[in-house]
Amino acid sequence: MDNTEPSYSLIIRNRTPSVKADEMVEIEGYLSGYGFPQYNKLVIQWSSPYVVDRNNPGSFITNVSLAINSETKEIVGVATGRNYIDAKPVDQTGITLLLHKGFFMTNPNEEPNPEVDYKLPQIVSELAWDGQSPLFLRMNTSQQSSAGDYDVSFIFTYGNERLLKQDFKTVSFHILSWWERNEWWVVLSAGIIALVSLILSTIFSVLTYNKP
Repeated sequence: MDNTEPSYSLIIRNRTPSVKADEMVEIEGYLSGYGFPQYNKLVIQWSSPYVVDRNNPGSFITNVSLAINSETKEIVGVATGRNYIDAKPVDQTGITLLLHKGFFMTNPNEEPNPEVDYKLPQIVSELAWDGQSPLFLRMNTSQQSSAGDYDVSFIFTYGNERLLKQDFKTVSFHILSWWERNEWWVVLSAGIIALVSLILSTIFSVLTYNKP
């Protein structure tokens, strides 16, 4: 198993498919597969730099940390959960980062089953920890963002000196227009105006009919 050629797919979910301008877009990510890549990088970019708040673009959060022996400095496992969250700032176009070995290690809580010798074990990046996905993007939209649809692309490149592989996923989010944000109020107002007009028309008709 140690010589297994690494193979991975990105799993990307958008928690906030529709937001108002100046609200936060939240996208969570997982990796599914097996094997330790010798090299890797994760690139995240969005379709327009103008949709992002220039002064506070947001952050990319990882929820997995390496557990290292303080004396030998050797990697002894992974640490996960809210206490191990690491936030890295993003810019107007995105972020590029390295995923450390902890993301590809097997789930330390999985019970081994000697009766099943063909099963691939779960890896840390396939699971949520304390309700947090291993990869989490928080992107602050600009108050001046134009209404419409935007994309966020995740490109994961990994492998070794002989072979590099890539997986690519895109998710969309929508900035609501003024009409979309206020449609219920416009419809309600139109209904109230129509009702008042009907009442006034009825009263006028009754008064006219009963006029001596």
